[in-house]
Amino acid sequence: MSGKKRAIERKKQIKNRIWRPRIFDNFFDIKCFMATKQFGNGWRNFIKSDRFTEKNSNFILDKILIRFAKLIDSNFDAREIIYPELAHTNNIVEVDDEIVENYKKSKKRILNADGIITKRANTILMIFVADCLPIGVYDPKNKAIGVFHSGWLGTAQNIVGLGIEKMQRSFSANPEDLYVAVGPGYSDNYEVQEDVLKKFRESGVFSEQEIAEIFTKTDETHYHLDLYKAIEMELLKAGVKKENIEITSLHTDLDNDILPSHRKERGQADRAPFAMYLKK
Repeated sequence: MSGKKRAIERKKQIKNRIWRPRIFDNFFDIKCFMATKQFGNGWRNFIKSDRFTEKNSNFILDKILIRFAKLIDSNFDAREIIYPELAHTNNIVEVDDEIVENYKKSKKRILNADGIITKRANTILMIFVADCLPIGVYDPKNKAIGVFHSGWLGTAQNIVGLGIEKMQRSFSANPEDLYVAVGPGYSDNYEVQEDVLKKFRESGVFSEQEIAEIFTKTDETHYHLDLYKAIEMELLKAGVKKENIEITSLHTDLDNDILPSHRKERGQADRAPFAMYLKK
């Protein structure tokens, strides 16, 4: 990992304690962003206050996260914010009128899903991460977005590739027209064992040659897994152009002073919100 490249990205792409990819800069109808630890600690501390109860938890969290979005765009008028109950699956849900109305009535998250897509304007799609990789996909021709949570299991199950397929079916998306941001997660120092390698082999998503590029053996029982390389392979196989993919140089383990890492902080890390929305 290039420390110089990370230092440049930290300086240029983190403003007001919020990281933003640059690949969407030329599109004025979309926003994509992720909170750093400094911002995250602020809203989590509020949630831990006396004003937070189980009954009103999602309502308060929604208001905080919408306020967070307004730091990106002060003129943004969010209708709602939708985020799934992540389960390390490759399940993807289209956020339509019915999903939104059900959420407004029950205030319950979408269950058993790690990807959400929509064409609804002013609806924030969000996931929470602290090592797993957040991925944002934008279709400028059909005005559609997708947000995906891709840890090692989701990556082995090709969640982003399946997400793009669903965007094709639901929104007539052409993969060659898509723009993708792969946000901060654990670096290629991510240590795993034989069971993870086995899952990648069994999935049938990767060839043996690709697996050899993704996994680096470190001793008899351990490997380093490069999720970024694996996800880039999946995006290219799905038909996304290489020049339309931005992969961050920031990582939760190497930049742990500003990004939460579940593994590095031994299970005590907060979760950082990663969000996208379309503007009317």
